[in-house]
Amino acid sequence: MKDFDAELDQLVQRFRSERDELRVKLHLAKEDLADEWSKLEERIEQLEVNTRDLRATTREVSKDVGAAAGLLIDEIHRGFDRIRRKI
Repeated sequence: MKDFDAELDQLVQRFRSERDELRVKLHLAKEDLADEWSKLEERIEQLEVNTRDLRATTREVSKDVGAAAGLLIDEIHRGFDRIRRKI
């Protein structure tokens, strides 16, 4: 019984030591994770701003490309019409 009590005491002491060690590591990990989280939050905000800017730019470029494509389509139609009239 004495051996069992001693083993049980050692086991409890080992668990306490591990618990304390893990508590410290967990605290440090929380700080590291908080820093990492903060950096990710900043990156997400940057992405949101860049996305808004990209959409605005894309709209303008799309309008220009659409207008240029429209002119090209008209020119092709006119070219086909000229060829049809000549044949």
